[in-house]
Amino acid sequence: MGQPFLGFIGQAGGMGSHTLVLLRHAKAEPPTGGLPDAQRPLADRGRADAIAAGSWLVANDLSPDLAFVSPALRARQTWDGVRQGMREAAPEATVVDTAVTLVPALYSEGVDALIAMIGSMPEEITTVLVIGHNPTISVVSAVLDPTGAYGTGLKTAGLAVHDVATTWSRCGRGAMPVATLHTARSITRSCRSSPERPSAEA
Repeated sequence: MGQPFLGFIGQAGGMGSHTLVLLRHAKAEPPTGGLPDAQRPLADRGRADAIAAGSWLVANDLSPDLAFVSPALRARQTWDGVRQGMREAAPEATVVDTAVTLVPALYSEGVDALIAMIGSMPEEITTVLVIGHNPTISVVSAVLDPTGAYGTGLKTAGLAVHDVATTWSRCGRGAMPVATLHTARSITRSCRSSPERPSAEA
């Protein structure tokens, strides 16, 4: 399903029998003429927000058992920040190295591929984190929710937590209600900057 690498994962937690956490990557540097899109790094504010996302996951008992991450640099750096935030929020937690998988489809493919991946999760996995891009990550959240709520979609470092009351294999369109929506922001940045406008930036 992609290239595995080792990363920090905390104790399993979450809401319901299974929990899916969709995370749009944090704020990236703007496109430049000579840099491939997949190599765009996070901006400083994005790095801080990614750390805040990890802290929020721990505070809400949503430390994932498994993470799937787009191979784009900005998504990988978002995971690095999430991992740092989780470590800092729970420094005494019992943790293990676990396989975090880079999934090319999260960068190159669309909604159906992501939904199929979610439906193929092993049932023993309790909480899954997926780090991807707009518009796909926001649209997937909307189509999984029975109400189809979309609004303006996820902002950068935005999280959608879906409660899964059935098996992963039965999860699909309209079968995974949104339990929580959250936009991670560092305390320092939230005190200094104005609210982010919704963006279709991937």
